[in-house]
Amino acid sequence: MRIGGRGSGGSPPPGGDNRKRAFKAKHRVGQTVRGRVASRDSSGLFWINVDGDELLAPLPPDTPLGGHSLFLILELEPEILLRMVPPELAHGAAIPGLASSYLSLRRAFEQTAAKLLDSLPEQATRDDLLQAGVDAEQAAEALDLTMEAVEALDQALSGSDFRYLPLALPRARGVEALLAPAAGHGLIDLHHPKAGECQIELVLTGERTAYRLLCDHPEHAPDASGLVQAALDGKRAELLRVERLGQGRPTILGLLLAPAPGSQGGLISRSV
Repeated sequence: MRIGGRGSGGSPPPGGDNRKRAFKAKHRVGQTVRGRVASRDSSGLFWINVDGDELLAPLPPDTPLGGHSLFLILELEPEILLRMVPPELAHGAAIPGLASSYLSLRRAFEQTAAKLLDSLPEQATRDDLLQAGVDAEQAAEALDLTMEAVEALDQALSGSDFRYLPLALPRARGVEALLAPAAGHGLIDLHHPKAGECQIELVLTGERTAYRLLCDHPEHAPDASGLVQAALDGKRAELLRVERLGQGRPTILGLLLAPAPGSQGGLISRSV
């Protein structure tokens, strides 16, 4: 597979070298990336969109258009070489690669929708986003792509549920939840404009559903009750206390991008 861009006859337009350098700077060998099969080129290759970069790839002739597939980066030098991960193996692909693809899409969405998100009320919907103003349709499409990556990551996890909740607390960024119901624990990470980095630790036992809210600036901690309820599919939880967030605490993306070698089951083992 090689980096390209649509031009006459499928040939890369000027600037192809810059696209190569940009792709190489963002990725590493062994990483998996999620791409959408856009169309078939006259050469018999397929155009793939990976995080905004257009690639030409050899795929099976019967590959359906419009679908998303997982690709493994085999080489970056001297040429970019990717291999399509067979569908039956996609769910077992490396979680760090899926998390990296999700993160790229999430950042693109939050950059596109920043002003729109700031104008939305808590517990907003996708329809609210579509009515929020200029570029709303583009933002909604970026959200849809991000949620597809969320679903792929969630399906690859064993014993944990991964969720992205940008509309539950729209003024915050990176609102992610990782729940391990069988283990009785959960985490929610977010960045709040006033409270800074925040983390919500959840207790998810049969007898108790509660949470502790930790923030860089606890005096500006947001009301997280609605967010917690959204993460728990409508179930209410008791706030235990609000505290200052300590240095070096593991984050959800830190756990997903670099899970412990040989780890099995849920990714959360820490209790409140």
